[in-house]
Amino acid sequence: KRDAVDFGVLRTWGPWIVAGALAGGMLARLVPADALSAVFAIGACIVAIRMARGGSVQPVFDDLPTGAARAGIGGGLGFVSSWMGIGGGVFGVVLMTLSGRPIHQAVGTAAGFGAAIGAPGAFGFIIAGLGVEGRPPFSLGFVNGPGFLLIATLTVLTAPLGARLAHGLSRTLLQRLFAAGLTVVALQMGWEALSPLFSGAE
Repeated sequence: KRDAVDFGVLRTWGPWIVAGALAGGMLARLVPADALSAVFAIGACIVAIRMARGGSVQPVFDDLPTGAARAGIGGGLGFVSSWMGIGGGVFGVVLMTLSGRPIHQAVGTAAGFGAAIGAPGAFGFIIAGLGVEGRPPFSLGFVNGPGFLLIATLTVLTAPLGARLAHGLSRTLLQRLFAAGLTVVALQMGWEALSPLFSGAE
């Protein structure tokens, strides 16, 4: 409604993100995520510090990549997002702001990335978890039914409120709030990557 979603980006990036998300879900239990989590945590902290300073984020690209670069980055974005169990917002907002897009458009369009990641990623996790022992009751593969219903319901109810709030904030404040959230995610992933080392030391 606020014209903050670039549907051209969703149309051209969507197929690559879907393919990456499906592959990420299906391969989730085959690849150790500790190293990737550590790399993401470091990169996210760097981006968060830059955003927290306010002002325009210095673009790395003149615009969003196209061609083979789009296929590779889009597929990688979907793969890593579904692999780590996060929506497209984290990587999508970072990618778009580093490509010179305004933060409000980046947030709105990256929400569409989440739709391209969620369904194929969940399907991949269903396939990967079939027959695995020790899953909670009412689970289909690695997807737990009650957990899905609870999270989906709350998300549908609160997402419009978040969108209205975001458009009531200045660019600088929205960047700083996103930087704070990105820092929390980075610290959590960094801890998950390093905790096996501490467990081994004990």
